[in-house]
Amino acid sequence: MRRLLILACLVSGEALAQERDVQRALMQRQQQSDEFALQLRQSQERLQATPGDLNQQQYVESRQLGERQRLENLGTQQQFSTGPRRSDADLSRERQIQQPYELRLPPPQVRAPVTPRPKERDPYFPSFTN
Repeated sequence: MRRLLILACLVSGEALAQERDVQRALMQRQQQSDEFALQLRQSQERLQATPGDLNQQQYVESRQLGERQRLENLGTQQQFSTGPRRSDADLSRERQIQQPYELRLPPPQVRAPVTPRPKERDPYFPSFTN
């Protein structure tokens, strides 16, 4: 009886994980579709803007930037609402995406100063001081 209960828990846990993965995949596809539709609509709006009117072009670009940011924030919220991801690799990747990019350079190498070599007589050019 105990083994059946443990087996049932394992199977139900696996089924929930698969369902969560399916929901996440469907949500990602919907987000990609929404992104494409927004890009298409915004490109059509840019074509309708008057070519010489910089104020109108700036207004359209700033409004479109706001729309893209809202869509991106909504997508992020939806991804978090589906629950934690199954694999540790996905979790670490998600954490990396959330953190701002930091450029790390190796420390500078300290070198000994270069001392010039003593000048030697050039055998091809005889010196005129004898």
